[in-house]
Amino acid sequence: MMMNKLDIAIEAYSQLADESVISRQASGTLSEENFERLKNNLESCQLLTNYRTDSFKVEFTLPSDKDAFFAQNLDDLLKATSRKINPPEEFYIADQHYHHKELNEKTPKNIKQYLETAKLVKELLKLSDYAAPEIPKAVFLHGEKLELNLDYNLSDLTHPLDTEPFITQFINAEIHKDQKITIVKSVLIEMLKDSEIDRFSISSLIKRFPEFIERINSNYQLYVSEFSFEKIKTQIEHEKFEFTTKLNSTFSGIQNQLLAIPVALVLTGGQMQKTDALTLKNLSIWLGSVVFALLMSLLIRNQKSTLNAIKLEVDSQWSNIKDKHRLVSDRLSKHYLDLHDRFNTQIIFLTLISLVVSASIVGSTTLLLYNSSKLNLFFDVFISGTLGGLIYILLCLTFTKLKSR
Repeated sequence: MMMNKLDIAIEAYSQLADESVISRQASGTLSEENFERLKNNLESCQLLTNYRTDSFKVEFTLPSDKDAFFAQNLDDLLKATSRKINPPEEFYIADQHYHHKELNEKTPKNIKQYLETAKLVKELLKLSDYAAPEIPKAVFLHGEKLELNLDYNLSDLTHPLDTEPFITQFINAEIHKDQKITIVKSVLIEMLKDSEIDRFSISSLIKRFPEFIERINSNYQLYVSEFSFEKIKTQIEHEKFEFTTKLNSTFSGIQNQLLAIPVALVLTGGQMQKTDALTLKNLSIWLGSVVFALLMSLLIRNQKSTLNAIKLEVDSQWSNIKDKHRLVSDRLSKHYLDLHDRFNTQIIFLTLISLVVSASIVGSTTLLLYNSSKLNLFFDVFISGTLGGLIYILLCLTFTKLKSR
């Protein structure tokens, strides 16, 4: 079997004693039995630069061709920008004793990462509106300008990277090809905006590659469904505004009536007369405050019922959004959380108003007792209060039944 230049260099290097490498010139001592054969092999492929027969020393050039490269380590391989984009078809990493010819299960993890990263860089250069492979840098134009620095080093090859699905589905696929390219550009620009730095690099993209793929898939799913995220977002913001208006109206609808509570107490205290007996006037004023409280309670119950109906509508819409647009629902959830917070706030307000109404009944009853000062009248007050309470409860039950019909 005929050996190529890289095979010969690998065999000679592995046989060297006291080897050293300076400026891609390897030198060292070979064993006596292998000296002649290896020297001739190196000479035949024009790698041999010097030798000494008496000491069996040789010096030869390490291959650095486009299709065959001898590297002392992976960092040595990454020194040239061209190899960061187009890995040699065949290469050897001396410190790992790894000879790469094709990707397989025995390929070291860092070599796989290198090959995947180079593949990603190459495809991004193809997608760019302007490419500078000698830097390397890719420029994307999509409403805005994005300059993506594609340079990377050994420290960037620590994150797992699988580019095959991305390349197969979004680069090489013919269906919706132009739209997919547009989606990739828009996602890259979005991620630059989310970045804490003012530049976006391949290093950052490698670290955030799962997020990159997720965003692309989300945008593409929306496109396939004949939607866009911005369109859905605009629609939801409009509906949020309508729901907010409805929620606010439930409280504003009883604001004018709330002003009547302190007025009722003032009138109750001002109109009642201090007597030794339970007078019809005082009792009628007290009953009026009870009727007012009853009506306010019914109004509050009605507003709470309206709030619950709005909440059911909001929850139904959110469930529908999650079913139809599962991939982007997390990005829309904030709008619905805001609505739930507003709903809870309105419920708390209405509960506080209920307490105020209850306090108004207590206040009017206290005024009635205060103005009916004789102790023997407390029995009459008790009877009247009980009667009023029963009337209040019966009216509540009656209105509730009528409302349920």
